[in-house]
Amino acid sequence: MAELERRILEGVDVNTTEVSIRRFFKRHAITFKKTLRAAEQARPDVAEARERWKAAQASFDPKKLVFIDETGTNTKMVRA
Repeated sequence: MAELERRILEGVDVNTTEVSIRRFFKRHAITFKKTLRAAEQARPDVAEARERWKAAQASFDPKKLVFIDETGTNTKMVRA
């Protein structure tokens, strides 16, 4: 919200606060929640490519696969 407030103040000649921006979003039922699936997955070309990938996995040689340990990776990174 602080970044949004800063961008609003830079863009127009108006005074506002983070609190008033939050009230506006709440009043108009505007949320910024993340979805569990990328919107692109619903596109026909992406869905077809995913199906081709799934079908091709059976032909992979397990001895040639490389697994990367990403246990230390934080995938929940958002702007502070």
